[in-house]
Amino acid sequence: MRFVSPAGGSFHGLPLELRWTARREAVSYAVFVDRAPVRVGERIPEAGIDVLAATGPDARLVRLAGAAASETRDHHLVVVTVDGRGRRLGETAAVVDVRIDPIATDVPEVGG
Repeated sequence: MRFVSPAGGSFHGLPLELRWTARREAVSYAVFVDRAPVRVGERIPEAGIDVLAATGPDARLVRLAGAAASETRDHHLVVVTVDGRGRRLGETAAVVDVRIDPIATDVPEVGG
Protein backbone atom coordinates (compact mmCIF):
# COMPACT_ATOMS: atom_id res chain seq x y z
CA MET A 1 0.00 0.00 0.00
CA ARG A 2 1.27 3.51 -0.75
CA PHE A 3 0.01 7.08 -0.94
CA VAL A 4 -0.64 8.41 -4.45
CA SER A 5 -1.49 11.88 -3.16
CA PRO A 6 -0.33 13.93 -1.36
CA ALA A 7 3.38 13.51 -2.05
CA GLY A 8 5.67 13.27 0.96
CA GLY A 9 7.06 16.62 2.05
CA SER A 10 4.49 18.60 0.07
CA PHE A 11 2.66 21.72 1.34
CA HIS A 12 -1.15 22.02 1.31
CA GLY A 13 -4.18 23.89 2.55
CA LEU A 14 -7.47 22.31 3.61
CA PRO A 15 -9.41 20.42 2.55
CA LEU A 16 -6.72 17.91 1.56
CA GLU A 17 -7.65 15.07 -0.78
CA LEU A 18 -5.92 11.79 0.13
CA ARG A 19 -5.51 8.89 -2.30
CA TRP A 20 -3.69 5.60 -1.94
CA THR A 21 -3.30 2.27 -3.68
CA ALA A 22 -3.66 -1.14 -2.09
CA ARG A 23 -2.75 -4.57 -3.47
CA ARG A 24 -5.42 -6.26 -1.41
CA GLU A 25 -8.99 -5.03 -1.34
CA ALA A 26 -10.34 -4.22 2.09
CA VAL A 27 -13.86 -3.72 3.38
CA SER A 28 -12.75 -0.25 4.40
CA TYR A 29 -9.78 1.84 5.43
CA ALA A 30 -8.85 4.07 8.36
CA VAL A 31 -6.60 7.13 8.14
CA PHE A 32 -4.81 8.08 11.36
CA VAL A 33 -3.83 11.76 11.56
CA ASP A 34 -0.90 12.61 13.85
CA ARG A 35 -1.37 9.48 15.94
CA ALA A 36 -0.19 5.89 15.85
CA PRO A 37 -2.54 3.39 14.21
CA VAL A 38 -4.06 0.63 16.29
CA ARG A 39 -2.38 -2.79 16.31
CA VAL A 40 -3.44 -5.60 14.01
CA GLY A 41 -6.74 -7.09 15.19
CA GLU A 42 -7.66 -4.10 17.35
CA ARG A 43 -10.88 -2.21 16.77
CA ILE A 44 -10.59 1.06 14.85
CA PRO A 45 -11.67 4.04 16.99
CA GLU A 46 -14.78 5.95 16.00
CA ALA A 47 -14.16 8.38 13.14
CA GLY A 48 -13.39 11.92 14.19
CA ILE A 49 -10.73 14.59 13.75
CA ASP A 50 -7.75 12.25 14.16
CA VAL A 51 -9.26 9.12 12.55
CA LEU A 52 -10.94 9.19 9.14
CA ALA A 53 -13.04 6.31 7.81
CA ALA A 54 -13.06 5.46 4.10
CA THR A 55 -14.85 2.81 2.06
CA GLY A 56 -12.49 3.21 -0.89
CA PRO A 57 -8.88 4.26 -1.51
CA ASP A 58 -9.50 7.95 -0.88
CA ALA A 59 -10.53 10.35 1.87
CA ARG A 60 -10.76 14.08 2.54
CA LEU A 61 -9.06 15.74 5.48
CA VAL A 62 -11.12 18.84 6.28
CA ARG A 63 -9.92 19.90 9.73
CA LEU A 64 -7.17 19.35 12.26
CA ALA A 65 -7.19 19.03 16.05
CA GLY A 66 -5.93 21.43 18.72
CA ALA A 67 -3.32 24.08 17.92
CA ALA A 68 -2.79 22.43 14.52
CA ALA A 69 -6.23 23.76 13.57
CA SER A 70 -4.82 27.30 13.31
CA GLU A 71 -1.07 26.91 12.62
CA THR A 72 0.99 25.63 9.71
CA ARG A 73 2.60 22.37 10.84
CA ASP A 74 3.95 19.04 9.68
CA HIS A 75 1.47 16.17 9.86
CA HIS A 76 1.89 12.40 9.84
CA LEU A 77 -0.80 10.38 8.01
CA VAL A 78 -1.12 6.58 8.16
CA VAL A 79 -3.69 4.47 6.25
CA VAL A 80 -4.51 0.89 7.30
CA THR A 81 -6.95 -1.70 6.00
CA VAL A 82 -10.04 -2.57 8.04
CA ASP A 83 -12.05 -5.81 8.03
CA GLY A 84 -15.84 -6.22 8.14
CA ARG A 85 -15.82 -6.21 11.95
CA GLY A 86 -14.08 -2.83 12.18
CA ARG A 87 -10.67 -4.22 13.13
CA ARG A 88 -7.27 -3.53 11.62
CA LEU A 89 -6.44 -6.09 8.96
CA GLY A 90 -2.71 -6.95 8.67
CA GLU A 91 0.50 -4.97 9.11
CA THR A 92 0.31 -3.20 5.74
CA ALA A 93 0.09 0.58 5.93
CA ALA A 94 0.67 3.65 3.76
CA VAL A 95 2.51 6.52 5.44
CA VAL A 96 3.13 10.11 4.36
CA ASP A 97 4.33 13.27 6.07
CA VAL A 98 3.03 16.61 4.74
CA ARG A 99 2.95 20.28 5.80
CA ILE A 100 -0.50 21.79 6.12
CA ASP A 101 -1.67 25.37 6.49
CA PRO A 102 -5.21 24.81 7.84
CA ILE A 103 -6.27 28.38 7.05
CA ALA A 104 -5.30 28.27 3.36
CA THR A 105 -7.81 26.80 0.94
CA ASP A 106 -6.02 27.17 -2.38
CA VAL A 107 -2.39 26.23 -1.72
CA PRO A 108 -0.99 24.42 -4.77
CA GLU A 109 1.01 21.26 -4.05
CA VAL A 110 4.62 22.25 -3.42
CA GLY A 111 7.52 19.88 -2.87
CA GLY A 112 7.49 16.12 -2.78
